Amino acid sequence: MNLDFICIGAKHAGLNELENLLRRHNSIYMPSQTNTGFFESNHCLEPKSLELYKKKFKDRKAGKLTGTLEADVHLNNANINRITQVFGAQVKFLFVIRNPIDRAFHHYLNSYRNGAEKLDFMEAIKSEKHWLKNTDTNNGLLLNAYGNSSEDLNGYIYRGDYFKTLDFLYKNYSKELVKIVDFENLKNLNKPIIDSICEFLGLPFQEGLLPPKVKPKLFSRLRAYRSYLNKPVALDENVRSYLYYTYFKSNIDKTEKLLNRSLSHWRVV
Repeated sequence: MNLDFICIGAKHAGLNELENLLRRHNSIYMPSQTNTGFFESNHCLEPKSLELYKKKFKDRKAGKLTGTLEADVHLNNANINRITQVFGAQVKFLFVIRNPIDRAFHHYLNSYRNGAEKLDFMEAIKSEKHWLKNTDTNNGLLLNAYGNSSEDLNGYIYRGDYFKTLDFLYKNYSKELVKIVDFENLKNLNKPIIDSICEFLGLPFQEGLLPPKVKPKLFSRLRAYRSYLNKPVALDENVRSYLYYTYFKSNIDKTEKLLNRSLSHWRVV
């Protein structure tokens, strides 16, 4: 079995939006179950484990590109190596990136609303460094080396470090095999953005990929209802500035230079 592409990136960075887009293309097959964590250990290199994993793709059709999605693969470059060890160096990577401050806050809100996070946002951020140094247990929850528990707790800062994986990919694989997808573009899908993704995969544009048009009155009602359900909380600008200068500025500088593209929409002036 060939794997043509894999979507990677941090949780809460827009991977679900990208997956939904790709699934609408008639020439793409993705299994019903993605984000399995399969490549996060050397078990994926064992023949029996690999055989079980490939069964998830049993419904794929000949002539279609085969892809999948694995969030948080970027947390360890060994995961990238495992993917290419299993499926070959021709696999293409679609790497979704999002303003790491917004991603961290959205991740926190999701964990807090689900009851997995008990601390307020700044306490949770400041505790992350301690968690990363004490990866055995925290209040009875098992932690891994990335500072997040089995309940998806923490890792708010760590997951926003895109540079180390991008640098690894660009140094070890052809840039032709890596496509960077900005969360802001996924939020505002249009034909040029979809065209660029299809071109990267070697596929033609397809009209059904564009988001369906919604009548203005219905759209305003849907937006109001969604806002009511999610009860959006704005991030205090002082907190945003603190996070930017304390945790993210250096990484953003390096990422911007590596990609040779402006990330001004991530910056705090």
